[in-house]
Amino acid sequence: MANSFKTVVKIVPDEIGLPLYTCPNNKFAVVILAQVANVVSTTVFTTFYHSRLNDVQEREYFELLMDSPIPTRDARSMLSGRLVLQPGDQIHCVASAPNSLKITVSLLESDP
Repeated sequence: MANSFKTVVKIVPDEIGLPLYTCPNNKFAVVILAQVANVVSTTVFTTFYHSRLNDVQEREYFELLMDSPIPTRDARSMLSGRLVLQPGDQIHCVASAPNSLKITVSLLESDP
């Protein structure tokens, strides 16, 4: 069983669209850390999602943290524990203002 640590760093978009991360089809992943930092001089709100394809291959979104305020020049963890991702699962994050939040996600990918 091969394990691989990964780090994803991105600017959080202001609308849901492309995922921050998609678990590869031949892997499982454990999100160890997901932290968002506010890089602007106003409070910004964020929502953090996990998504998965349902039985009819439509993507469903599950809010893990919703409309959470992140004060000026502060940071917040998006998870209170670990998040296990199955093949094809995605994580998303949305900010209430463009170019205002940066996210760092640390995860471990494993073979099934």
